[in-house]
Amino acid sequence: MYSKLINTPTRKMSGTYLFPFFGQLLSKVTGGLFSFHIAHTNPILMKANPNSERLHGPSNVFGKLILPSLIAMMLLICGTSIAQITSTVTGGNWNATGTWIGGVAPVAGSTVIIDGPVTLTAAATCANLTVNAAKTLNASTLNLSVTGTLTVNGTLTGGSGIIAVSGNTTLNGTGALNLAGGNFTASGTTTLNGTSSISDGSTTGTNTFSGLLTVNAGSNFSPANNSPFVFSGGISNAGTFSKVGTGAVTINNNVTIGGTSAIT
Repeated sequence: MYSKLINTPTRKMSGTYLFPFFGQLLSKVTGGLFSFHIAHTNPILMKANPNSERLHGPSNVFGKLILPSLIAMMLLICGTSIAQITSTVTGGNWNATGTWIGGVAPVAGSTVIIDGPVTLTAAATCANLTVNAAKTLNASTLNLSVTGTLTVNGTLTGGSGIIAVSGNTTLNGTGALNLAGGNFTASGTTTLNGTSSISDGSTTGTNTFSGLLTVNAGSNFSPANNSPFVFSGGISNAGTFSKVGTGAVTINNNVTIGGTSAIT
């Protein structure tokens, strides 16, 4: 994996080594050189000299990185930043490590799957977000930004914070998007399938649908509020579309309103 150049004062080792990715491996790459700190309890070190002693306990190793190893390390780092992260079934606070399988909280590049009751306790950003069937995500008073797609098979409840989705939004099955006092922005298309629903019972916050809003048969778009709604990508309704309350409705860009069911 790399060629050994310098040994630590306490260990004398030589040859070419293949390190398995287990234990704790922390790396630092500077100017084509690297340093490893290895901490394993029972390591397997494959050396050019099979008769040399095996390493036990922590050790610092220095050397020059070979190109394939550099590429593999970069892929490993990139893969970590965009990894899929799933909550435990018991859930918890979004920013608590114990809420997530593997003990790592989501970051901006993560694909997040909600498989338990999760609550935002700080503003959060992720790449893609899925709320599994019968599971819940409560945004509370905080901002939630999804830079990719949003899929709601369970329940996503907004609060006074902003929910912004850059990609497409899809609701399936009995999925429910319960909006509240904060702004909601769907920059991509929004599609309601099954018996899913979008509702808003608040009197504040503006809900903006920039892409086509499709309400398929059996699904329900029924905000009963005074919040303003903005539609810029068209509306196709084959289910139930009913907007009540005194909130203004703005339709931009000469959009098409159609479908097989009435819009009221």
